[in-house]
Amino acid sequence: MRIYYEMPAYETCMADGYPVWDAAEAKREDLKTVGGKLARETASAGGFDAAAAGGAFAAGSFDAAEYAGAAGSFYAAEYAGAAVKNAAENYVTLGSGHMTPEQIAAVLNTIPMELSFIDENNINRYFNDGEKLFKRPDMAIDRDVFSCHPPKVEVMVRQIIDSFRSGAENSVDVWMNKGGQPVLVRYMAVRDDSGKFLGTLECVQKMKFAEDHFINA
Repeated sequence: MRIYYEMPAYETCMADGYPVWDAAEAKREDLKTVGGKLARETASAGGFDAAAAGGAFAAGSFDAAEYAGAAGSFYAAEYAGAAVKNAAENYVTLGSGHMTPEQIAAVLNTIPMELSFIDENNINRYFNDGEKLFKRPDMAIDRDVFSCHPPKVEVMVRQIIDSFRSGAENSVDVWMNKGGQPVLVRYMAVRDDSGKFLGTLECVQKMKFAEDHFINA
């Protein structure tokens, strides 16, 4: 679909209700690819299970003949070749594509926020790189998140994470002034497609740029 050729203006295209954009979103699942072929084609080709094939290949038990029989017109050898290529190029498969670990790290470090991920057991697992408003020493990785906060803040953080785990909340915003500028700390529950709680993402963003924008607008 020629979204960017047909749009009258960028803002209009991105707005809710724009027909070309809505049509493209509706076709998104149909346009996904698996092993170089459209996902809808593989799904209708005799019940081929691409996820199972990928898992079998990763485990070293991929049987090309077996999957060739299940796939009908879908060539298991071609899928295996694509899997080998992705493994050789060190790609990580994501929901709508794939990137190398280096690319993923660079993207996360490019986001103009301090990002922290705490897993479902309240353990610090990841901080992105860059200038920090809040100290995040490497020694905090693999340690309990509550040990990194003073007692007053620990109570609040514990309540937020507990609300995510119970399903009562999905996002909590905390506004503050730090270093002479407004700062937004946004806590977000991280869940899988089934809603299972996987952990908490903390995003710290300096908001002076937004304040200046609206004051000077």
